[in-house]
Amino acid sequence: MVTNASMKEHQAQNDSQATKEITLRLRLYVVRRNGHYYGNCIDLNLSVERPTLEEALRELRLMINMYLEDISKIGLPKHLLYRKSRLAKRLEYHKLRVLYAVTRLLSHPLDCEVEVERKQLACAA
Repeated sequence: MVTNASMKEHQAQNDSQATKEITLRLRLYVVRRNGHYYGNCIDLNLSVERPTLEEALRELRLMINMYLEDISKIGLPKHLLYRKSRLAKRLEYHKLRVLYAVTRLLSHPLDCEVEVERKQLACAA
């Protein structure tokens, strides 16, 4: 049986938890396949499919916000906060990050060489 006092105590605990802020680092990506854009958040296992890049990003961000709001209402259980995607989705994310980094390095080869030289000089000293 729940009394008014215990209900107030429970509500006070929930209020103090609601004011507690948590910083999350969420990894997401959008790829184009067969004329559609597929967005994935690999940390929350959320996915969307939309006809344009802007719509896919907007919908994915909306889904993330709604998901986090729902979890915050029930007290942020850890098993719901991080739900990793399948391994294939996580590998695709990391493959895209590597491809992006290589593309950036190749588009600015002089900057890359200067940075490498500075790091080597710093290590040798």
